[in-house]
Amino acid sequence: GGTLGQWNFDGKFPDGKLDRTNFLCGDHNNNGLSEIYFLTQYGRDSVYLNIVETIEDSTTFIKQRFIKTINKADTIVNYKVSLNLLQDVNNDGYKDVIFIIDAGFSLQPRAIFIYDIKNDSLTESHPSASAKYDIKIADLDLNSVPEFICSTNSRGNIHDSMGIPYSDYSAWLMVYDNKLNYYFEPIAFNGHPAGINCELVNDPNNDIQLYVLFSCYDKRGSTSNLSVFGKDGKLLKRREISNRFKNSCFLLLTNHDNNEKLSIVDRGGKIYSIDSKLELSLYKD
Repeated sequence: GGTLGQWNFDGKFPDGKLDRTNFLCGDHNNNGLSEIYFLTQYGRDSVYLNIVETIEDSTTFIKQRFIKTINKADTIVNYKVSLNLLQDVNNDGYKDVIFIIDAGFSLQPRAIFIYDIKNDSLTESHPSASAKYDIKIADLDLNSVPEFICSTNSRGNIHDSMGIPYSDYSAWLMVYDNKLNYYFEPIAFNGHPAGINCELVNDPNNDIQLYVLFSCYDKRGSTSNLSVFGKDGKLLKRREISNRFKNSCFLLLTNHDNNEKLSIVDRGGKIYSIDSKLELSLYKD
């Protein structure tokens, strides 16, 4: 073992630490060498993307590419970041960096970003109050460019009276095209605090369906449910679920015939199968 090198950057890591949410490795230019990606905060409110390829003659070295200014809550900034993945979003043969900046008490931005390293261009999703925390990718319309399916939660600190679209008094199913325009109009899951978890499943006709698990902790009448949507955003079916499935996650399995089977894992680690009527059954050993 040994030290490859040392790279010094101004500022600090979001939340004051480097962890898996703001650190990513990958090979954007397919040269067989992985780059290191991480986000930093410089000054009191500015977020920068940093990229290092750990060889001396590398052409991939971006130090402090400005991304966004974070709103202040009183005199501080409050936000989280999530460096999600590398994906070629425009079929130019080079992968792009996809990440989320999710403001808390700072309120804005709450957005997805795509940074095109090759062309030094940045795309940001439209302003919204919806708090985002996970992204899945699929080619919904089979045109060889990806769409982005976003899981969100509702915190109840941006009311629709504040003029920011898609109030976080609801969680929202948000699907974007590769330019981060809405693929279909966002779909509300009313109640807060609450959140949705999304998974993509191929149906028997090889069409993609969007399964959405809505976990609601609102005691004012909203209920948790499991829903299935078509790739056009049309609701196909929905079933209310027990409170014990709140904050559960999906488990997608593929058998030897390459058929996909979706299950739910509850907070206690128990696995439940999902049938065609969205009824849940505990797997037996």
